[in-house]
Amino acid sequence: MDEHAADAYDLGAVDYLRKPASPDRVAAALRRVIRTLPSTEPARSPVPDSLTAIPVETRGRTRYIKRREIVFVEACRDTVKLHTFSGIHPARMSISQLAEAWEDTGFVRTHRSFLAALGSITELRSDPTGSLVAHTGLGDVPISRRHARAVRERLIRAANKEDPEY
Repeated sequence: MDEHAADAYDLGAVDYLRKPASPDRVAAALRRVIRTLPSTEPARSPVPDSLTAIPVETRGRTRYIKRREIVFVEACRDTVKLHTFSGIHPARMSISQLAEAWEDTGFVRTHRSFLAALGSITELRSDPTGSLVAHTGLGDVPISRRHARAVRERLIRAANKEDPEY
């Protein structure tokens, strides 16, 4: 049974139910599906973005790394590493916090430990082990099977100019 769930997630399933499913479980699955549907609400005015620059503390100094400078973000224990052309900058925050804040700003979650700027991805390809990676000017970023479909869709939308921050 569980192997079917794994296959379903590989195909991009949002949830997986097993019989007998309780009404609460069905409702939770439906909420997940509804969250993936395109919004029919009129566009709202942009909310001020508090994470346009990330503070990075080094040797008693605080430097602010602008979001537009970041090529990709890598989770590392209780910090993230901001990969930019000027170097790698550690910041004390979670990758989940950044992924949520930057969801509509041209960044895409590629892996549970990686977040990449859509505009920095030049191609998708397989690495020598057969895993999918996003190639950027600073190297390859892994793409998990779980995130592959969303990455491809966001790249297509960006190429068609449907993603405003690309």
